[in-house]
Amino acid sequence: MATSNAQVQKIYIRPETDYGDTTADFSADGLVVRTSGLVDISSVKTELVETGVVKIGNDDAGGAPVLGLDVGDPKLTVNLVGNTKAMGELTEDNLSKYLGAVVGTRAAPLNEVALTGCTTTVIKATSHPYAAGSLIHFGTEVRRVTSDDGADQFTLDFALSAAPSEGATIYGVETFDPIAGKYVGLGISQVDSEMQFAISGANPSALEMAAMTPGALVQLTSTISVGKITRGALTPATAETGVSGLVVGRSGPGVQIRLANGSIFEPRVASVTCGLGVTREWDEDVGGTNGKGGTVAAPTDATVEILCSQDTVYSVLEALRGSATVINVQVGSASGGIVGVYYPEAFISDGPTCEPIGVRQGCKVTFRASRGILYRA
Repeated sequence: MATSNAQVQKIYIRPETDYGDTTADFSADGLVVRTSGLVDISSVKTELVETGVVKIGNDDAGGAPVLGLDVGDPKLTVNLVGNTKAMGELTEDNLSKYLGAVVGTRAAPLNEVALTGCTTTVIKATSHPYAAGSLIHFGTEVRRVTSDDGADQFTLDFALSAAPSEGATIYGVETFDPIAGKYVGLGISQVDSEMQFAISGANPSALEMAAMTPGALVQLTSTISVGKITRGALTPATAETGVSGLVVGRSGPGVQIRLANGSIFEPRVASVTCGLGVTREWDEDVGGTNGKGGTVAAPTDATVEILCSQDTVYSVLEALRGSATVINVQVGSASGGIVGVYYPEAFISDGPTCEPIGVRQGCKVTFRASRGILYRA
């Protein structure tokens, strides 16, 4: 008798317009999520609840457990890459659609051309599309717009390495702000025809970036908490999130921290771990499907942990204690090949401390930040 192959699976996801509107059909607006590694689905089940009935004799097994709520927290790990651009402009590619479904609200401003008179913090551009909070990419660096100073000028939160010259391209950056309630439909399709699950009203409850170290892939893990499970044949999605990846350390400024005087501090970083700073909880409802009526998002402290080589770093970080700063963690430098996390405000919450990195003297510091803004450019 042939056995099913547990090493082959298809994971589908779709954004829900109304909470719980997912059916078994993922063909119209669903995506095949090309995960890095198999998704453990052993937690996906319907709970059985013991009734607690007292036995009336030695041969009595008591009452049978009754069906409870559907539960499970599968984790989807996806490789992140830069935006697939068209004629230099941002596009909503399939990875954009996935991140918009599980991470947060997408923004994708157009490119602009710099006018004469730009500085490293004040950019002049006619009728530009950037508002406060937008991210832009110039040269090799990503920065955040702090203020729209009118139709032909905007100000950045800290300096670029060089001022744009007249005619230079200012690139818009695709961002995903996690402060938003999200609910999705999840499809799980194993080779075994009995193991086909459509899950409606699922909650992207937690987001976690893998530690970025030289040679590692940039990865995002999304915990998808189960809503209502329906077992049966699925109509599959065909569009895919992609199979490529972006390797840390090949290019990019890495970690950039704004100092008190507005200048850029770029330590040699061996490892950085980026928290995104959001939690999504169930909006529970005794009258709702599976005891739930939706999700609620709330900001939490984002933690940024950096391990870097000690080379006058300790004294620089000491001077930052007690002061607000900005942190840009950026992998890649060329348009179409950039992924990062941007922290508009952060404070040192622990350190700096001495920590070895192999035979080198290292320095470790932890920042408590506002929510992290995931971006692609």
